[in-house]
Amino acid sequence: MLFGVSIAAVCASVLTLFAELSNFQFWLDVKNASFTSEAELMSRATQADDFTSSANQIYFLVYLTLFIVFLVWCNKMTKNLNDLGYQTSKGSKWVVGSFFIPIANFFLVFGSIKDLLTGFGRHVPALTNDRQKALKMWWILISISTLLNRATYWEPNADAAIEQYLNLAGFSAFVALFNAISFGFGVKAFKQLRDSTKRI
Repeated sequence: MLFGVSIAAVCASVLTLFAELSNFQFWLDVKNASFTSEAELMSRATQADDFTSSANQIYFLVYLTLFIVFLVWCNKMTKNLNDLGYQTSKGSKWVVGSFFIPIANFFLVFGSIKDLLTGFGRHVPALTNDRQKALKMWWILISISTLLNRATYWEPNADAAIEQYLNLAGFSAFVALFNAISFGFGVKAFKQLRDSTKRI
C-alpha cells in the first residue's frame, strides 16, 4: 500500500507542478502586458487560481494519506523486527509519536528510521546496502521538500511588485518539481522495501 500511495503522490506532485507553471505563465503575461482587456486578465487569474487551488488540495490529501500509511508501516515494521529478535531502541508507539514532537521530530524520526534500517540489514538479507541507500535518499529529499514547502506559504502584500509574484510563482514551480523527484525516489525505495520484506 505504501508503494501504491507513493505513486499517487508522484502523480499529485506532477499535477501541482503543471498548476504552478500555469500560475507562473499567468504572472509572466501580466508582467509583459499580454492581456487585451481587464476581463481577459480576470478570467485567466480565476483559471490559474482555481487550477492551483484544486491541485494543492489533491496534493494535500494524497500527502496526508501517505503520511498516515507511512506511520502505520513504521509501527508494523518496528513490531516485526522486535518479534524477529532485533530490539529497536524505541518502541513502536514512540516511533510513531516522535513524528508529532515540534522541531525535535526531525532528529528523533531520523534516528528511528536509521534504527529500522539497521534492523532490516540484520534480518532481511535481500535488503542490501544499495537498497537502504534508496530509502535514505528519499528521507533526505522529503525532509528538504518539507522545508521548501513551508517557504511557499509566504504571500506578497497587496502592493507588492509583479516581480515578487512572479518570483514566488517560479519558486513554487521549483518546489513542485522537487516534490515530484522526492516522491519518485520514494516509489523506488518502497518498491525495494516491499520486495525485500515480503516475509516479515
